[in-house]
Amino acid sequence: MDGYTLAINGGKPVRERPLDYQCIGGNLIGEEELALVTEVVKNKTLSRHYGIVQPHMVDDFEIEAAAFIGRKYVLAVSTGSGAYFCTAAACGWGPGDEVIIPTYGWITDYSSVALTGAVPVFAGIDESFNMSPEAFEAKISPKTKAVMVIHYQGGASRLDEIVSLAHDRGIQGIEDA
Repeated sequence: MDGYTLAINGGKPVRERPLDYQCIGGNLIGEEELALVTEVVKNKTLSRHYGIVQPHMVDDFEIEAAAFIGRKYVLAVSTGSGAYFCTAAACGWGPGDEVIIPTYGWITDYSSVALTGAVPVFAGIDESFNMSPEAFEAKISPKTKAVMVIHYQGGASRLDEIVSLAHDRGIQGIEDA
C-alpha cells in the first residue's frame, strides 16, 4: 500500500518502544520527598495533630508557604478538592450568588460551588483549554460573586486579564494552579 500500511497490518511501526509515562506531579518526586515520607513513617506520626513524635511537617509547610506568598495565614489540605471546599466556605458563597467557572475543568470546580448553594455559571474556553477573558466578561451579572480561574493540566490561563476584569467589578478571584 505504498508505505502506508498500519503497523497492526504489518507496516513499519512509528516507534520501537512505548512512550514514557507522563505523570505531571509524579515526575517531580525525588530523594527529598522520599526522605520526608520516610521520616513520617519511621516516627509513626501520620496525622498533623497527633503521633508518637510531635507532628511538625504540616505546620512547617504552612509557615514556609505563608512566608513565600506573603500572607499571614495558610491552610494545608490533603487534596485539591479539599482546597476548593475550604475556599468556597471561606468566601461565603450562598444561594443567589453566581460563580463563573470554565466549561472545561474538574468535577470539584463545579461541585464546590453548588454545595454552597451558589450557582456555577459556565464561561467558554480558548485554545489553551482555559477560560477565555472575553467569555468571562460576557457572563458577569449583578449576582456574580466570584470567578474560578483554572490552569488546566498546568497550561497557563490568561489570569492577568481575568483578574483585572474581576478586580474592576469587585468580584472575588480564585486561582486553581
